[in-house]
Amino acid sequence: MSRNIINKYVWILETVERYGSITRDQLNKLWQESPISDGEPLARRTFYNYRMGIEEIFGITIGYNSSTYEYFVENSNNTGELAGWIINSMSINGMLSDAGDIADRVMFEEVPSAREYLATVIEAIKTSRKLKFSYSPYYRSMLTEGIVLEPYFLRIFKQRWYVIGYNGKDRKVKTYSLDRLSNCVLTEQTFQMPEISAKEFFQNYFGIMTTKSSAKRVVIRVDNEQAKYLRALPLHNSQSESLGNGYSDFAYNVCLTFDFVQELMSLGHKVTVISPVELRTMIIDELKKTLANYSL
Repeated sequence: MSRNIINKYVWILETVERYGSITRDQLNKLWQESPISDGEPLARRTFYNYRMGIEEIFGITIGYNSSTYEYFVENSNNTGELAGWIINSMSINGMLSDAGDIADRVMFEEVPSAREYLATVIEAIKTSRKLKFSYSPYYRSMLTEGIVLEPYFLRIFKQRWYVIGYNGKDRKVKTYSLDRLSNCVLTEQTFQMPEISAKEFFQNYFGIMTTKSSAKRVVIRVDNEQAKYLRALPLHNSQSESLGNGYSDFAYNVCLTFDFVQELMSLGHKVTVISPVELRTMIIDELKKTLANYSL
């Protein structure tokens, strides 16, 4: 499916939702006035096909009120996370296209891993078909060829897309960054998806790294200024806060992974790990290695 069609789906969905209810004639007038139409009218049959496509791709139904001849969005709150991400991304792109003169004054973060294989991975997950690809992680110079994966989940983290799935040869669930894939193709082999969602799978993890160790109760202490940032953008969905005198303690239920350690260290002196001791030791070890780089 082309990006142009998805853009049109999003435009229709956004327009109908923005107006609450709208007749086809009103929608057609707005359509012809927008850059997305190239001046062509929105034919009845085309609109019908687009409604069906919107429901199939995004799980959102555009209903019709026969007494007022108006269309409306029935279930926009039921949008899945991936569909919601696509809608938001496309909507912003559409707004910038309409804005014209200010488009070069808005800067986005690059997500290069989405360009080549994201559509292939989405199709594999949608149809429960195995992927075959070569992989070149940063920590190894040799290319691993012929990896066959049952793709379970997709996740974007720190500007990179990852596919998580079962590697039958290694007999474990593994994570692969899409920007390190090559020769990625859909196979005709199908698989049975286990009864677990991406949210359930990652519920005890901060980022993309996983571990066999169980989750720990983590408590960190920050000053009042940093606390405002953590309230606005929690590190994890298990976050809770206890107020102190000039500070706040934030508690989490997470597994102790390297990316969680790196995130805490990125806060610098504004954060102190209170517990567990194991995490304090991990932070101290990393700080010692960092200081060693600056020893004279």
